[in-house]
Amino acid sequence: MKQKKNSFASFINEMVSNSSVTIINETSADIHARVTTTASGGNVGFYDISPGESEWWWRSDMQVAFVLRDDTGATETFVVKAGATYTIS
Repeated sequence: MKQKKNSFASFINEMVSNSSVTIINETSADIHARVTTTASGGNVGFYDISPGESEWWWRSDMQVAFVLRDDTGATETFVVKAGATYTIS
């Protein structure tokens, strides 16, 4: 019987990619983001995301994301779906 290499790591990567919301910062300054949670639990605090970096939240349901941009001072609010990646640019 052939065993799959890195099967546990592959499983974890697949779980994260299918059950997480990722926000990527492609601006020239920090952004501050949070993702709400209803049934899935998890931290609801704001995270600082530097330019070129990303952060992810473990979520199983659609949620609302809040973003404050340091470059313009603008705020963004949008619905996010588990397993999706969103870019702020």
